[in-house]
Amino acid sequence: MIKEAIIKVAKKEDLTYEKSKAVMNEIMDGETSQVQTAAYLIALAMKGETIDEITGSAEGMRSHALQLKHDMEKTFEISQRITKEMCQGNLRKTLTQSV
Repeated sequence: MIKEAIIKVAKKEDLTYEKSKAVMNEIMDGETSQVQTAAYLIALAMKGETIDEITGSAEGMRSHALQLKHDMEKTFEISQRITKEMCQGNLRKTLTQSV
């Protein structure tokens, strides 16, 4: 799938949402080489991404994302502390204490 996508994008042809999602799934599943991934992403950037290519790729990445459970109250508390300490220039101390 990625080989065909590289050729198509290199010819300045747009990919569909479904094709973009499928290529990103291949990348995220580790089915492509680093060279293929780089070639695809560079060709896409040089052509200029379409909305379908961006949203299809984003959906492919989201489907591989880990779902993290966390305490929103604790997250908010840490965010407030970090913001306060950043303003005071003590971020390194705050981060080591939060972890």
